[in-house]
Amino acid sequence: MLIRYWNSDKYKVSFLGIPKCGSSSVRAALGCHPENDWSLDPKYEKTITFLRDPVERFVSMFGEMHRQRHTDKAATFEMFVASIKRHGFWNEHLLPQSRYYRPCYEVYILNDHKGFEDKYEQLPHINITAQRVKVNLGVKSLIKEWYNRDYLLINQLK
Repeated sequence: MLIRYWNSDKYKVSFLGIPKCGSSSVRAALGCHPENDWSLDPKYEKTITFLRDPVERFVSMFGEMHRQRHTDKAATFEMFVASIKRHGFWNEHLLPQSRYYRPCYEVYILNDHKGFEDKYEQLPHINITAQRVKVNLGVKSLIKEWYNRDYLLINQLK
């Protein structure tokens, strides 16, 4: 699992970017260095991160992989879910957010970023999933089962 940190001299914080949790938008808002070496800068005492509703994140992953051609262009969302069922989490973007989280982080929830914009800047919407996907209840239940620890963590932090 590759862990990516970006550092903001402007706000004196490090940012842990969890895949598909608004990393591009947060980096822009914090003014993080684009040439970052992805290591945690010890001169900053605070590390922040964002979590995202796992179903929204999963749909965003599908859209990203579809755009990047990691999936067959004809593949449906249901086919993507079936592939994960068969092969497991074969991409770091699919790993649960709880695998990245550490209790010492200052955490915000994407799409409910209370407090972030008071301390930092308004989040721009940089990468919006263009493909809107209808998620049926069976698939939604399966995603919630896969990412149960993420839901527990998000509910605990709210």
